[in-house]
Amino acid sequence: MKLLVLYQGRDPEKDQPGYYQGFQRLVAEGVLESHAAIGYLGVAEARGWDALWKEAAQAAAEADAVFLQFFHAPMPDPENGIRVLRELKHHPLIFSSLGDPFGRWEHRVPRSMRVASAHSEVTFLTGMGYVAEQLASAGGTNLVLMP
Repeated sequence: MKLLVLYQGRDPEKDQPGYYQGFQRLVAEGVLESHAAIGYLGVAEARGWDALWKEAAQAAAEADAVFLQFFHAPMPDPENGIRVLRELKHHPLIFSSLGDPFGRWEHRVPRSMRVASAHSEVTFLTGMGYVAEQLASAGGTNLVLMP
């Protein structure tokens, strides 16, 4: 499997070392065929959000799966960008994760994450209950606890 990860951060290797090194290890062990990394905040800050989605679509053309990691950073509505990835000719698997604590009344799950979850085949969460309910009410399915 060829994996593309849109990492929350500027430099995936430094900002998300556990995930980055883990996926690199899976490549070295032959579990993954490849691991492509895009630090979505770094690309967006340097060249803008449209450039990020263009780069992601180009990289996803070679990927079997796209991981939208921690897609709850401040960002413009990602729906069109994610839709482009979903509509690629080979239909890569899209999955997402939520990594920060969010509340029921305050610090609710941001729209960007609700959209990512609604367009994902599976969403990995660090909590369930009202957080999962927020995602489910926005169209998220296959919500899985990942402590």
